[in-house]
Amino acid sequence: MRDLKHLLYFENLLQEANNELIAQAKAEGKVCVAYTCENVPEPLLNLPGCFSIRLHAPHTGSMDIATYYMTNLLCEPSRALLERAIEGGFNFSDCVITPDGCTMMNRCVENMELLHTMGEGNPKFFHEYMEIAFKNTESDVALSSAELAEKSDEEVKALMPNLRVVARALPTDKSRLVRLAQELDMVVGMTGDGVNDSPALSEADAGIAISTGAAIAKEIADITISAQDLFCLVTLRKVSEGMMKRIGSNYCRIIGFNAALMLLGASGIITPAMSALLHNSSTVAISLASMKNYLEDNAQ
Repeated sequence: MRDLKHLLYFENLLQEANNELIAQAKAEGKVCVAYTCENVPEPLLNLPGCFSIRLHAPHTGSMDIATYYMTNLLCEPSRALLERAIEGGFNFSDCVITPDGCTMMNRCVENMELLHTMGEGNPKFFHEYMEIAFKNTESDVALSSAELAEKSDEEVKALMPNLRVVARALPTDKSRLVRLAQELDMVVGMTGDGVNDSPALSEADAGIAISTGAAIAKEIADITISAQDLFCLVTLRKVSEGMMKRIGSNYCRIIGFNAALMLLGASGIITPAMSALLHNSSTVAISLASMKNYLEDNAQ
């Protein structure tokens, strides 16, 4: 029964994000290190003068605001944490450490930082992201948002051919990259699903949103795909290339055949009736040929 009493005590502690143990540690002057993922190295959680807390959001009701900033495609725990952070439920923390382990939780913490949901009245509060994405080759370039901000436009343009990753990109970073790529005469496609992606979606040559994304992203984007992932963009690219190839091929056939008919008719080799018959026959033949699928059966 004594063990059951202690278990009940700790279970009750989990019912509040800011419980009495956290209040006691803060009163002792300790620094609260918050995290969202179990992949944070343990030494960082046991630093002298600090205590760690894994963020959680018990008794979460509506998550409409978090879904607005993120997307309902992301898991409920990540949206619940953002909803609680927007409500001010995590202001007791002094910093947040986020490893590149779970994409959904990373997106959650990025929105916490962009919306300034934590650290109110604490000038020393900070976010720290770990393990920037790896590069495939030595020539590839991976930058953080802070590193990108330190570089001039000309420096970024020089890196653009080999730039593979911009970690923790802010909305202004995305818009800047779109603008710089367009200044290099590149055709820019931007994919996004959140409010933070909207500025870059509007500036890109082709803005692509996912159907489950935020309403404003779908409104601004040029294309909204019905799938819940971006793999169909590969198929969309193949279909568009096949369409443009067929349009060009049909154009050349029509111009070439009609030019030949005009020359034959002008030289008196064929009659006007025969020229009209051949013209209409070619139109039907080209139309039937254009009804074929743009993709081969094994590529669909």
